[in-house]
Amino acid sequence: NKIRQKVVPVLREITPNLEKVFIRESLYFSQVEKLLQAQAQEFLQKNVNTKLKDFLTLPEIIQQEVLIIWAEKIVSTSEILDCLKWLQNNPKGNSTKIIGNIELSIQQGMIFLGNFPGKK
Repeated sequence: NKIRQKVVPVLREITPNLEKVFIRESLYFSQVEKLLQAQAQEFLQKNVNTKLKDFLTLPEIIQQEVLIIWAEKIVSTSEILDCLKWLQNNPKGNSTKIIGNIELSIQQGMIFLGNFPGKK
C-alpha cells in the first residue's frame, strides 16, 4: 500500500505514461527470456552429452538458463550462481553439486545429471 500511495505518484510525476512503460518493458523482457530459453534448448539438443568445456564456452546468461532447465524446478538466483561458480572452477572427478531436483557430477570432463537421493 505504501508503494502504491507514495512511490507510484512520484514515479508518475517523472514518467506520466508509467503504465505504458511498464507494459512495454515487461513485453521486452518476456521476449528476451524466450530467446535465452531457445538458445539454451538449442545447446542442449546439440550437446546430449555435455562436455564441461563446451558448456563453459556459452555466454554466462545462457549457462544460467541451461542450469534452470536442468534443475527441473524453480530455483533461486543464488543457487544458480553457486552452481555456475562451481562449474566455472573446473571441478575434478567425483565432484557433485545439487541444483533443484538434479545432482550434477563431473566425470572425465563431462557433465552428468542424475536424481539426487532426496528427490521424491
